[in-house]
Amino acid sequence: MAKEIIDLVKSSIPSMDVEVELAHVLEIFNKSFLLAPVLWKNKPTRVNLDWKEYKFNLKNIEKIPDQRGVYMFVVSCKSSWAAPNNYIMYVGETGNDKKNRTLKVRYKEYLRDQKTSKRKAINEMLNLWKDDIFFVCSKVAVSTDLKKLEARLIECLIPPYCEGDIPVGEIKKAVNVLRRP
Repeated sequence: MAKEIIDLVKSSIPSMDVEVELAHVLEIFNKSFLLAPVLWKNKPTRVNLDWKEYKFNLKNIEKIPDQRGVYMFVVSCKSSWAAPNNYIMYVGETGNDKKNRTLKVRYKEYLRDQKTSKRKAINEMLNLWKDDIFFVCSKVAVSTDLKKLEARLIECLIPPYCEGDIPVGEIKKAVNVLRRP
């Protein structure tokens, strides 16, 4: 694959330094992760979450629960040559609004977002990793405050496509200091 990319770069811009051009190509996949066990150890919820994983594609719509809950978009290289791995890219909730959207409805909305650029960052995430992205969700009881649960998950995990959604507080301030140019 790397050779194919380099050959493509060489043929399209023969006068440019291949390594420099390859760096430009790879830059679009460069995401920053904050892997902080100190945040994970502060369990985000007393609610038991039963996570189910679905490859994000049209074929899986009917498998998605038609209930309220929390979800994550996870990029995973599922290959025999790689150890099990997951990169949590985004965390969300659904079913907390007056529309009472379910996980299935939200899933369908993301399929639409993948085709349009109304939500530029989400569109980017869903398309850059389209062959390796999974929708991981858990149904949540009506008694659970979804907004609080989502906020705590985001605070503990700080997914790269949720940095703007980190709740106001010490963690948000610390992340902002970290991300200063």
